[in-house]
Amino acid sequence: YIIIKLVTSRWCVHHKNPVQAPSEEKYEVKSGDTLDRIAYRFYGKYDMEKIEAIQKLNNITDPASLQIGQVILIPVDTAR
Repeated sequence: YIIIKLVTSRWCVHHKNPVQAPSEEKYEVKSGDTLDRIAYRFYGKYDMEKIEAIQKLNNITDPASLQIGQVILIPVDTAR
């Protein structure tokens, strides 16, 4: 049997031996992005823990140092 499940705006197909969904998603920084806005885009709310998780995963010491075109990893919230 096949179960189709929506995970972070993508369709994942799981078979009898499911492949684990990625725990991170790549995101390309766009003009006007801040860690707050990126976190809101992915999690639907302002959450300081999520913002800090993005910072830690990407070794961002200065949030103002984000560059347009920079690719960062976003932890996937599997509990959604």
